[in-house]
Amino acid sequence: MQHFGIFCIYIVLTIENLIKMKKMALLGLGIFLTVSCAKTTNQESQVSDVSTTPCVQTKAGDGNLDRVDVEFTEKGVQITHYGFEVTCDFTTVNVTHTFLNGVLNITQQGAPNNAKCKCYTDVSYTIEGLSQGEVNVIFINGIQVYCYNDKDDDSLVFNYQFVVGGRLGGYSNLTINSDSTHYVSSYRELQSAEVVTNRYETTVKTSKEQWDYLTKAFDLGTFKKIESGACGACVDATDEIFSVTVDGETYSFTNGKDDVYYQEMKDFFDAVKNIIDTLHYNDNDNQCEEIACSKIFMLISFKLEYPNGQPVLLDSSKVFWINENRFLEQNLFSWNEARVWGRYLIVDDGMRKELYNREEVMRFTGYISGEAICEWDVLVGADCCHVSHLGSESLTQVIPFISTE
Repeated sequence: MQHFGIFCIYIVLTIENLIKMKKMALLGLGIFLTVSCAKTTNQESQVSDVSTTPCVQTKAGDGNLDRVDVEFTEKGVQITHYGFEVTCDFTTVNVTHTFLNGVLNITQQGAPNNAKCKCYTDVSYTIEGLSQGEVNVIFINGIQVYCYNDKDDDSLVFNYQFVVGGRLGGYSNLTINSDSTHYVSSYRELQSAEVVTNRYETTVKTSKEQWDYLTKAFDLGTFKKIESGACGACVDATDEIFSVTVDGETYSFTNGKDDVYYQEMKDFFDAVKNIIDTLHYNDNDNQCEEIACSKIFMLISFKLEYPNGQPVLLDSSKVFWINENRFLEQNLFSWNEARVWGRYLIVDDGMRKELYNREEVMRFTGYISGEAICEWDVLVGADCCHVSHLGSESLTQVIPFISTE
């Protein structure tokens, strides 16, 4: 899949503004694209090898964003659109397109399209005769999925900081670019009347899938509009700081989650914060010697939220392994951040060997003021590389507001 630099965002805005103009404006757009991206070519091409998967009622993963893979082959440009919404009576997906001045506009429509119920399919096809040097931008149903850019992705860096004020405070810092992801955290805790600092640091390679997701979900124009909120760490609370560096220019805000523009980019911010869950440890041991495993440390976590989307902050939680009749040891780093985001650890890759080739039920119980306010069973297992969620139950649960009075 091809990913794009941030400057393609400006091209998209220009296209959306100019597409409403007349033919003279389209000629100007062609000139603009010639200067900003690759060379442009107009030619006829046809769609081939259209295939779909059986329709399912829910999208794979969190379903927040459709994923589109773009690959250039000797035959042309191959498109794979995962989780494309169709009606339940569909039998195929009709694909039409236009290609003008380096801009490939694709229209996808499930057919038939008469049923009221919706479902999701993975559709793939090839648009023949187009090479990577000819295509500047690709739109599917009006949404940009690809942009060619000569600029190196090293010009784009995302950074997230979480700061906890007070005597038992600390910080987390996550920096992501196209090549690597660096994470460091340092938190203080009280042990036997003494304040002890727990520090953790790791660096892993940024996966192509992860970088593609972040760059698609990110919009610089929207990011720059987000306004900062009040300082929290100043009064022993917390601060959440996001920043992005584009070609040496850095833009940032602090505690902006209540801003309307933050909500427009919530998928991006959630994706950045979720990366931290996978970086607390790095297990280099490989139980299956012939299997090549990624170095990312995987976790299965359980998210609790109120009806308004705010996280449920538990006083404590427990995870009970039913078949083994024992409670799991709590991960200190994950607990510190769970108390802010409402995302609680079930199992991680530290249990991979114990869970290998097994299906085990872990019972999660959350407590507020000493009272159990929620309890769910989560089915988990592991392969040669990582733990995984095997059940159909949702890992996000909404519970009624809890009175602390």
